[in-house]
Amino acid sequence: MGIKGVFKAIARPLRPGSKSQGREQQAPPPRRVEVQRVLSISRPLDIDTSSTSSDEEREPLPAELEGLHPPEAPETTSQADVGLRPTAGRREASQTAAGTPQKRDKSPSTPRAGRHVGGAAGSDPAASPLPLSAPNPPHVPDLEELAAGSPFIDTDSPITPQEAAKLILMFPVVLLRTLLLLVTVVTGYIVMAALMALLPGGGKGGHGVRHAVVQSWIQVLCHVALFLSGFFNVKVTGRQHLKQAKASRAIVIFNHLSYVDPVLLVSLIPLSGVAKAGVANLPFIGAFARAMQWLFVERRGSSDHANAHTVKGDAVEAIQARVADECAPMLVMAPEATTKAAQCLLKFRRGAFASGHPVCPILLAYPHRAFNPAWGIVPSTPLHVYRLLAQPLNRATIQVLPTYFPSQKERADPAAYAAGVRQAMAAALRAPLVEQGITEERRLVKGGVTTNLAGSRVIIPKSKAA
Repeated sequence: MGIKGVFKAIARPLRPGSKSQGREQQAPPPRRVEVQRVLSISRPLDIDTSSTSSDEEREPLPAELEGLHPPEAPETTSQADVGLRPTAGRREASQTAAGTPQKRDKSPSTPRAGRHVGGAAGSDPAASPLPLSAPNPPHVPDLEELAAGSPFIDTDSPITPQEAAKLILMFPVVLLRTLLLLVTVVTGYIVMAALMALLPGGGKGGHGVRHAVVQSWIQVLCHVALFLSGFFNVKVTGRQHLKQAKASRAIVIFNHLSYVDPVLLVSLIPLSGVAKAGVANLPFIGAFARAMQWLFVERRGSSDHANAHTVKGDAVEAIQARVADECAPMLVMAPEATTKAAQCLLKFRRGAFASGHPVCPILLAYPHRAFNPAWGIVPSTPLHVYRLLAQPLNRATIQVLPTYFPSQKERADPAAYAAGVRQAMAAALRAPLVEQGITEERRLVKGGVTTNLAGSRVIIPKSKAA
């Protein structure tokens, strides 16, 4: 090549993409500033803030910035990228550097670090920001569900045509029994009042001669009342366990079935019971209960506090004081706090077990065929009493169990104590445990649930069934 050729080569412009251009032309400066100027007018983009050492390692710019259409490549986003949206150019970049919270990126293609996506193994569900569903509230049964198989409703002893004929034929017997019972109660009340007026009280805590004589008299009246009601032969087993119960000052507890229960228990042994305050105001029965120095306690949700005979102060402390009194008669309590129609055990209340004293369980039962003396939710209480007096023979059994001495754990936990005694009573009675109690009974009564007069089907008011 001559001198002329050399000058032509120097004057010729370099072609784009030539090797000499790559060797002689310097690499273009970083285009980060140009990107930030265009971002304010372009669509929101996800910027990879993980810095690299050279421009060659960076991802290509979007097509709308250079007019090119580069091949799609999988985007990689670090944990710092999540939620950054540089839609405001340098202003948003400065806010990000200052710690200003940004909007989260909701794109499904860039999962958040630590988020539980698709049930991937090894992910931590506790770190998921997704809202957790609240636990389902406990199911509250409606009246229909509550009445189905309820221990308070009896449809197994309805008034059949044969039973109706017997009720008519036994009317003279019912009338005679009723008159004799009234005479017994009135006469017994008059004699009791005379004894209390004539005999001296004395004794520690008022438990002197007068109290002992009055209790013995009331026991006689209970035997007479049972006989007149058709309970000619009450079978008692386990009577020998009463001696141990007296020596240990145990609290007598029993399964409550009927309004006949107190008469049965007092006929067995002189007792001073615990009853709702409303019993103190019942005609004659309240007077007998007050004479036997029963404790009348207030029931929650009732107006018993207005009763003058209600125990003032803490009922548990009153029970403990009565149990500690060696001169006082044995205390009897019904932990179920209500009666029912079925032979089962309802939920126990803890009042009898709060003091930690030993208890003497007594099991009552009324074997029957046509009529169930157990008193649940009935359409008419007078009709129930009439049917009781119309039976030629009523049967009852009393079973006294050995005294139950609580363990140290049960003494510290009344709930565990009550559960242990309840299990022992259910096993001896061969009766099921029903997780219902006085609360469910009140719901049924308040809802107007009962049976028809014949006792053959359950009646639920339509307005309250829904």
